[in-house]
Amino acid sequence: MCWSQSTSGWFALIGALMSADQFRRFYKLYSTNQVGSTRMFSQFLLYFTYTLMELLQHIQYRVGLENMEGTEGRCVQSLLESPNVFFSLVAHFLVWLQPVVHNYWILHNSKKGKLAFKLSLTLAWITLIVATISLVMGYNNMFGFGKPEIAHNHTPVDPAIIFGVHVHNVDSKLCSYQGPNHLFWMFPYHPMWNYSSANWFVWLAITIIPHFFRRSIGFRDFLGNNIVVGCGVFSGWIASVVVTLTVGNGYQHEIPSYWCLISMPFLILPYLVALIFKPKRFNFDETLYLKNKKVD
Repeated sequence: MCWSQSTSGWFALIGALMSADQFRRFYKLYSTNQVGSTRMFSQFLLYFTYTLMELLQHIQYRVGLENMEGTEGRCVQSLLESPNVFFSLVAHFLVWLQPVVHNYWILHNSKKGKLAFKLSLTLAWITLIVATISLVMGYNNMFGFGKPEIAHNHTPVDPAIIFGVHVHNVDSKLCSYQGPNHLFWMFPYHPMWNYSSANWFVWLAITIIPHFFRRSIGFRDFLGNNIVVGCGVFSGWIASVVVTLTVGNGYQHEIPSYWCLISMPFLILPYLVALIFKPKRFNFDETLYLKNKKVD
């Protein structure tokens, strides 16, 4: 899948092509001041952020990842001195922007329930802010959390553990590692904020569940109705878990970085369906799908 530099590069290229098509659809409405441009912009953002994630992983494979024993010393420098540490910070923001982008798309692609989806979007922004505060506190070793600077260029994976269970993607050092199957990120989230990790409950609550309550806009839904999209996002997450558990000696911290698997069911499949069953969708006039009904 996307566990190498070349495959991440190919997925980034595919994402760029789909993002360009989505931007074309948006700009066609925006340039003529027609209703629906905000809806199309939200869809462009959905594709573009996943493209950025694949591009980030391609770059990280290129600039170098730390091995799990931490003997290469890529993460002992400061943020501005180490490309590994810098791009790990970029990964933090892309991870937590995903719920924001999902909820922004839901808000502008639902016929009803706008107030509820404004609330879910607000919660997604709050989660991003809290996670960032937690990262800043952990990175700066505030209130006794974290390690002092290590003198011997040695930063092995040392995940936070609660009741004998690893906290997803939480370490006392900010670093990106090469796992058995895939790269993964470790963030020094502070325990004061319950580590703020990308755990199962947070992802389910603020990213997946809102999709199922969206009121679909019928045949104008490029990605599909609420059930199709919700199941697509959920199945992508489950697929990343299954691959991690069954391929080689997968490491649980790799799960959130399988963005190719997470995005494939609900971003790539709609294009394949359109290509096979609805080729006119690539040439259609978007205004025909609006019927003068405001959905922004």
